[in-house]
Amino acid sequence: MAGENENKKIRAEIDSNTVKGLFAANSGGAVALLSLLSVVLGKEQYGYFSHYVVAGLLCMQGGIACAVGHNHMRRVCNLKFPIKSERLNGFRQKNGFYGWLVPDGCIPCVWSHWWRRLSLALFVFSGLVVAIGAWVTGAT
Repeated sequence: MAGENENKKIRAEIDSNTVKGLFAANSGGAVALLSLLSVVLGKEQYGYFSHYVVAGLLCMQGGIACAVGHNHMRRVCNLKFPIKSERLNGFRQKNGFYGWLVPDGCIPCVWSHWWRRLSLALFVFSGLVVAIGAWVTGAT
């Protein structure tokens, strides 16, 4: 019993640090893009580069929203099924074959994984948008 409780604490700490990392990456990127936007906005030599910076900023904001969604779904999953074995067995027994298609055994857990992945993908996509914008407009 003590081993399961210790594993739960470790998992909660890992999840908390993951959320902190997602928030730090996306919000830090948003602050950096806001400072870049203040430099390029209204200057003719940058042309349409400010449009790419705004698009990147919107992606960063979407990444922050996805991190909030991940954190919420993670808490729902932990409150509903505190022990992973209970979560897997309870969901599979109630939902039959469909339960085997869901990797973690509960819908909030699956949503949590997708929100986390989408937050990271938006962070990377934002960087690509700004980099491509700099290359296309010649703002390097």
